[in-house]
Amino acid sequence: MKKIASLILALLMLLSVAALSGCMMDPVKNDESIGETDSAENDFGNDPERNELIDKIGGVSDTFRGAVSKETFNSAVEAANAYVADEIAGNSDAVVLDTVSNGELSHEKIDSIGIPEELKAGITSVEEYEVSYSVNSTASSGNGIIALSNGKKETHKVKVYVIKYGVDWKYFSPAPVTGETINKSYYDSVFDLEKYKNCTLSSTSVISIDTQGAVANELLNMSSKVTTTQTLKFADNKVYLEQITESESMGSVVKESIYAYMEAVDGRIVCYGRLGEDAEWVEMDLTAVGFEDIEELTPFYDQYLDYTYFTKTGYGFELKDANAKQYIDEALGELTEIFNNAGIDIDMLAEYYVADGVLSGMRVDAELTMARSESDAVFQMAERISTVVTCTDYGTTVVERPF
Repeated sequence: MKKIASLILALLMLLSVAALSGCMMDPVKNDESIGETDSAENDFGNDPERNELIDKIGGVSDTFRGAVSKETFNSAVEAANAYVADEIAGNSDAVVLDTVSNGELSHEKIDSIGIPEELKAGITSVEEYEVSYSVNSTASSGNGIIALSNGKKETHKVKVYVIKYGVDWKYFSPAPVTGETINKSYYDSVFDLEKYKNCTLSSTSVISIDTQGAVANELLNMSSKVTTTQTLKFADNKVYLEQITESESMGSVVKESIYAYMEAVDGRIVCYGRLGEDAEWVEMDLTAVGFEDIEELTPFYDQYLDYTYFTKTGYGFELKDANAKQYIDEALGELTEIFNNAGIDIDMLAEYYVADGVLSGMRVDAELTMARSESDAVFQMAERISTVVTCTDYGTTVVERPF
């Protein structure tokens, strides 16, 4: 439970997959990809679930218009090369091959590249560079890169705008373009920790498993579903959590509820909880489950993914296709080889919705399929994970002690 927000994406996958890690199955081919949607530029597509979530959070809007590097550099070339390492390489090691100047920009050209007015104060000049670089990669997207390491080096080129302020140089990070990999400045803007210290995070997650098979001509058909709804409120160094889980299997339904309240008092975290709607509140030791500071409970406290996984969309950004596969492999860690050998097929899509410059919604769909035929036994299993998250009421959330 170390990272509350990343549980939605990472640990949800791991927990559900871990339950299947002992199954050694042959592959099942899935003809329909859950990641296929209408992705026309500047169009949210005709996906009803996507449009419903956008309506629920009150629409989408980006406020990021570009940024300049916090660090200053001694030369324009040094600044241009730093842009590659800082803004588009992510966790990969990029090697600059060549840096060529295309000359200084005119005032009209400076206006056209989108430098915000507040960043123009003190500008001496703006110069355009073309940087060639290589990185261990399997794919590229526009001017950005997808940092997938497979030992194969690919060469990329990117235009970099370097701004001279007096005697110092800084690079300019533009707003990412739909269809391209997002840059670090945009990622940092969306996941700025200060923006999430007062908000309400709500999520609904459904995990369903269907198993069909036959043993000695006896048919087997089982299904189960677990639905978890969770609400987390953050305000004034206080956190309130309620979580309700309904498990359906073999015609029976089991409901469990968990409630917790945490606050910082005299430099330490005080935590109270109750298991069940009729249970009493009791004090608990929060450090026993891995937290040492109330700030660690803030959504996206420990930013959890390399920004090069994400592709810009009209509603925010997404994780899909090759990047989703790479994420799954890294999330599984040592289990990756076991799953590959077992023929377990995993398909995944994650969409992130930005409203007023902050992450206000997220949707994750994942599907695992597998099958095995051995002797007189045949089995086929499909597991689907669907999670919808909203993060709202920024600056207006109130947390009160519930007892």
